[in-house]
Amino acid sequence: MIQKGHKKIGYLGNNHGYVSREKVLGISSALEDHNLTVQEEFFYYSEEEYDRILNLIRQNKGPSAIICQWDYTAMKLIKHLHDNGVKVPEDISVMGYGNTEMSALCIPALTTMELYIDYACESTVALLLKRFGRADKPYENILIHSILIERDSVKSIG
Repeated sequence: MIQKGHKKIGYLGNNHGYVSREKVLGISSALEDHNLTVQEEFFYYSEEEYDRILNLIRQNKGPSAIICQWDYTAMKLIKHLHDNGVKVPEDISVMGYGNTEMSALCIPALTTMELYIDYACESTVALLLKRFGRADKPYENILIHSILIERDSVKSIG
C-alpha cells in the first residue's frame, strides 16, 4: 500500500494472540520504516468499529487504506461500506490476509497475502513429528514468507 502512495494506513482485526499482535507490529514497523506516522485512531480492534470507520471516511478524516486481519474481515468490511454508499477502492482501499477462494470472487476482488496454508500445515506436522520424544531439544520456529496477491481492492493514489 505504501508503494501505491498510501500514507494513512490502518488495521482492522483483533489484537489478541501472538499472530495478531505480530501483524499490528509489522504494519506499524513498515509505516515507521517509510517515515510515515502510525495513527492509532486508524487501528480498529473490533468489528463493531465499522461505523466509526464509515464516519471517518465520510468526514475525510479516515485512513486511505485498511489492512484487515483476515480475508473474511476484509470482505465483511467491504460489504458494510458498500451497503452505506462507500466505494472500494475509490473511497478507501482494503486488503485482506489469507488468499481464500472467496477473495478472488468478491467485488471488488480482494488484494491479499498468500499464506501457503497447505505447505505451512505440512511443515508444522513435520516439525511436531520431529519433536516427539525429543523434549530436550531446543524449540524451533518456522518462517514461511507470504507474497502479495494484487487484485482490485487497492488503488494507487497520487
